[in-house]
Amino acid sequence: MKGGLRKSMTWLHTWSSLIVIWILFAIFLTGTTSFFRAEITHWMTPEHHVSTPVDQPLLAAVEYLESVAPYGETWQISLPDSRSPVLGLNWQAEGEERQRRRGARAVLDPATGDPIDEARDTAGGNFLFRFHYELYGVPRGVGQWIVGIASMLMFIAIISGIIMHRKIFADFFSFRPGKKTASWVDAHVVGSVLALPFHIMITFTGLFLLAGTLLFWQGGNERGGNQGQGQQQGQQQGQQEGQRQGRQQAGSEGHSHDNAQLNPQRGAQEGRAQNTDQSKTESRAENRADNDNPRTGRRQQQAISASVQREPVDVDLDALFEQAEALFNQSVADITVTKPMTDGVEIRFRGSEKSHLSHFRGGIPEVSFNADGDVIKESYPSGAEGAVATTYGVLRSLHEGHFADIITRWLLFFAGVLGTVMVGSGALLWSQKRQRQLAGKRGYELVSALNLAGIAGMFVALGAYFWANRIIPVDIEDRGDLEIATFFSAWLLCLFYAVFFRNKHGWLIQLAVAGVLFVLLPVLDFLTSPVGLTDAIAGGDWVRLSFDLIALLTALGLWTAVYYLIKKARTTNNKPVKSRAPQKPMKDATV
Repeated sequence: MKGGLRKSMTWLHTWSSLIVIWILFAIFLTGTTSFFRAEITHWMTPEHHVSTPVDQPLLAAVEYLESVAPYGETWQISLPDSRSPVLGLNWQAEGEERQRRRGARAVLDPATGDPIDEARDTAGGNFLFRFHYELYGVPRGVGQWIVGIASMLMFIAIISGIIMHRKIFADFFSFRPGKKTASWVDAHVVGSVLALPFHIMITFTGLFLLAGTLLFWQGGNERGGNQGQGQQQGQQQGQQEGQRQGRQQAGSEGHSHDNAQLNPQRGAQEGRAQNTDQSKTESRAENRADNDNPRTGRRQQQAISASVQREPVDVDLDALFEQAEALFNQSVADITVTKPMTDGVEIRFRGSEKSHLSHFRGGIPEVSFNADGDVIKESYPSGAEGAVATTYGVLRSLHEGHFADIITRWLLFFAGVLGTVMVGSGALLWSQKRQRQLAGKRGYELVSALNLAGIAGMFVALGAYFWANRIIPVDIEDRGDLEIATFFSAWLLCLFYAVFFRNKHGWLIQLAVAGVLFVLLPVLDFLTSPVGLTDAIAGGDWVRLSFDLIALLTALGLWTAVYYLIKKARTTNNKPVKSRAPQKPMKDATV
């Protein structure tokens, strides 16, 4: 690293990014998709596509809960929103012990009140989200440690890249297509500069959130500190059930990209986002065994409850709902009813937006009413307490987009796309600049193979993951794990091809395969979803339709790359080979 400052920064920029650039590409790509992980989960649960939004879904929720758990201990109602159109319910029957993550739950169509009982088990967007910050198939601590190191090197690469570039903003307005190295430089600069504030913010906040994993003397946990025996027990449990629990409980611990995350005990929200609770499947099986018609079973239960001499206490829930929204000056996200249908009922409403950016968890206004409609509890958090908690909360909210409305979320998504372009073009730029000098050498060929598998192969794996969601039979056991296995199998196959056959149109074949997978995703969606295209448009299911649109735009980008590769191959084949001038015969040498 000899020479002037810029030369030293160039060396630092190149090697700090290259050694982890393929991990960074996967982190950026999966992290970008995680801004819409709830929407991805909705697309990957086609049974939920029958849901139709209505102005007031409370009536359907209350009628269902009164039939399955009259005079229960608690009811929880998770209302539909712009990110998930279904109505999530969770309840605790009378006399039943409270369970933190297991319990009776259901997902309803808010328009009809009919339960959606046969929703498939899917890893959904939660897998991509967890892969983003802790990878997969390795212990959670190790995965976060690797991502933390990659984040640190990424931050070094960004700062050194700014210092080394003399004309960074002037080059931003330059575009030189068909110029090989210069074209990749332009793509790299555009992806870097156009969203530079986002790249700095997202890298620094990500490094901050995982900084504790790099402090080995602090016990290596995410937030620092030594947890002693509790940490060891957590690691042992993680070895036994970490992979499956990580897929099922992505919204209850660690990072979260959902505005609607409330607390780990919110069973209705977890049931709506994950659809993987085994108790739900077991309860459905029991209902079928007792009675083929689940509605008849509920009527029988209702009749038994009605035989008990009780007079239900009527509460005007609609009026309280409107009053809560007026107090919050925002929409209500969920409702918890304690001791329903009794004199001791307590109805708690929670808002949908955090009151302050410093709240990474909680910080949502709440108000509770009694049976007479009087306010008995109110909570309007003003901000986190203390400078440390405020700093942590603000940085975490910035990284995870907790504050983002739909427009801001799309802006964050496209900034993430530019970050993915920045990382991918940087990897290809390294190979392009050194092709003549290093082609055929072991190190260069290794980088070339990893570039192919890490970039094109990642798109193939992602496309295969979405296809597996619709192709794997719905009733097969552990089908969510099979979706994840399909992702890694496709990625491993691409790596194998890249190592041994990359010189046989490797980029062309893998990009074309990815392009086919993504361009046909909307077709697969409409063939395997119970709701057709026209009905989806009429029903306003823009979450699902937006996914299909992004799939088509991704396919357009992939097929554009394929077109240029074919054009380049034809140009190379048609280029005339320059013949060397005939050499003059050597004169006889005489001694």
